[in-house]
Amino acid sequence: MVKNKFYSFFKSLRLNLIIALGLTFLFGGLNAYITHFSLIDAFRSGDFFIMLAILLIGTCIQKRLWQWLYFSFLLFLFLTEMLHWRYFGAPISPGALYKFFTELEEATQGIGSQLWKRFIMPIAATFILIGILHWVLKKYRNQFAHLPFAGWAPLLMIGIMAFNHSQSTTISHTSSPEQHLVRSGIETWGAFFGNYLPYKLANSHTEVPDKPIPANIEASNASIILVVGESATSEHMSVFNYRINTTPELLKLKQTQQLFAKKSIAQASCTDVSLLSFFNLLDSVNQYQTVLNGKHLLFKLAKDKGYTTHFITAQSSDGATNYAGQMNKNYIDVYKTSKNIDPSKGSEEACLDGVLIDELKKINLNTKNFIVLQMYGSHEMYDERYPLAFSRFQPNHYPFPQNAAYDNSLLYTDYVLSELMKHISQNSKQPTYFFFMSDHGECQGEEGEDIFGHLMFRKQVAATPLLMRTYNISSDSLIPRVMNYPYVYSNYFLALEIARLLGYNYQYRPQSYYLMNGVDLGGRDGYARVYVNDSTITDIR
Repeated sequence: MVKNKFYSFFKSLRLNLIIALGLTFLFGGLNAYITHFSLIDAFRSGDFFIMLAILLIGTCIQKRLWQWLYFSFLLFLFLTEMLHWRYFGAPISPGALYKFFTELEEATQGIGSQLWKRFIMPIAATFILIGILHWVLKKYRNQFAHLPFAGWAPLLMIGIMAFNHSQSTTISHTSSPEQHLVRSGIETWGAFFGNYLPYKLANSHTEVPDKPIPANIEASNASIILVVGESATSEHMSVFNYRINTTPELLKLKQTQQLFAKKSIAQASCTDVSLLSFFNLLDSVNQYQTVLNGKHLLFKLAKDKGYTTHFITAQSSDGATNYAGQMNKNYIDVYKTSKNIDPSKGSEEACLDGVLIDELKKINLNTKNFIVLQMYGSHEMYDERYPLAFSRFQPNHYPFPQNAAYDNSLLYTDYVLSELMKHISQNSKQPTYFFFMSDHGECQGEEGEDIFGHLMFRKQVAATPLLMRTYNISSDSLIPRVMNYPYVYSNYFLALEIARLLGYNYQYRPQSYYLMNGVDLGGRDGYARVYVNDSTITDIR
């Protein structure tokens, strides 16, 4: 009797196996199309058999509702990973998943009407898969072999992954060339629940201990005006030899040696981690203690040296909270966001960067100031970042329509920066250093795939501009030192140079690679080394 049951079960299981094998080839082919991985390698890899086992288990679920929940979960994983890959060219990371729940606008803002075109195929393919599954299950379900409790398999898999990740102190979420997106999705959720979320909720950090404040040196006593760009990559600025003249005014100043330009590397792939790292002089990940102590905060260092400190951002009050909320505002004399600048703005609305010109005009430039002006300039939804008068570049001249809007946003940045510098020239008698840097760059589809945005380790995201100028200073050593630096520069080194201007003996040495953090300040979401030579980024790994 038992022998007959086993025989009957395995006889029926052959149908399950045939159907599961067909679905595995279907998923595998679509996976290879989305990721551009070799189809042959995909069918020879270990992931092929993992997917075969996952789909085979799905066919063995006895209850119709549980079976549909099972396949719906797999399709959800596959769809979200496909959409993420089409946008970022990489699997979803636990940190990106966390940002989706905590900073939805940051995670989805760039998905406009133009980008939805890229998502039509994955969404359409998902509906086709749903149709195929519906037909298969309706026609063959009663002939399948069934296993009790098979529907719990996804939770079991995620539970095992979560346990494995809970034993690790870091998350290094990388994909091998043959990795299937469904497996990536399961691993991401396992890492999220097993490591990333408990780490965030526990709020207990065992990071690198804080460093001592270095010895005092002679201070410059010069005012410092730092303009922080948003998502501005040096690769799209003509002042750095971009083929389209997106920065005509800056280029003129450079050509007459009134402005100095140096390529630099971002400290992180997102704004909050990048700016917290910059303003707190963080040289690596796992330095929450340094941020919490706040001893190296540039605003504090400036305040202790008698400066009037300003942080004025065109970004929304909610957006600024992600980084400014973790800086001690007791050391910031003037703090303004878009809502303070324009009371009609809601907490999630930003201003155009031109408001920073008017804000600078309100400041007495003939006293000792430490001024930070933050732009929203080239963040996603690029066509909303500039007035209509700056729509000079047209979509039909670019591979992707949004390229034109991004370049127009940099044209507007060029205007704002030139107006800021013009005002300083005309109204300041105080020795002054002027700097422009960006929190991170932005992908615009140049890296072999139609990949846009940031939040990822890509050359375009790492590549940022550094522009420098002095006023009323007869002898300066900082700019020649930066310009003679033998490699592409680092935003971290700029922060140290600013601290030196304030009168603190921070030191650094030339190096041919820099650490770039991900979307978590503690490095839990991974980080990369950015390798450089004297003129460009050579590798990121």
